[in-house]
Amino acid sequence: MKLVRAEYQELAKYMEHLRPTRQCMKMLKEKFSSQSQSTLLSIFSQEYQKRIKRSHVRHLTEEAIENYCQKYDLPIPLEGTTGLNKWTTLKECKPG
Repeated sequence: MKLVRAEYQELAKYMEHLRPTRQCMKMLKEKFSSQSQSTLLSIFSQEYQKRIKRSHVRHLTEEAIENYCQKYDLPIPLEGTTGLNKWTTLKECKPG
């Protein structure tokens, strides 16, 4: 069955509140039973990737990195490293 734009938008809106678990695919299949599982999986994957792309920047701020280092008992990255380089230079980090 062809998916119309309104159905896609309804599906995307419903997915905003779901965490990516195995149970969420069962919930999607129950709620949108007219769509195939592969269609639902593709849409779920696409919407989840959009969500990650919108939110990943929050995890790379100085404050967020320091919080993660404290939370997971990691060394705090050296001064002068930026973005993802902070995580790739953990071997060079000073003790926390």
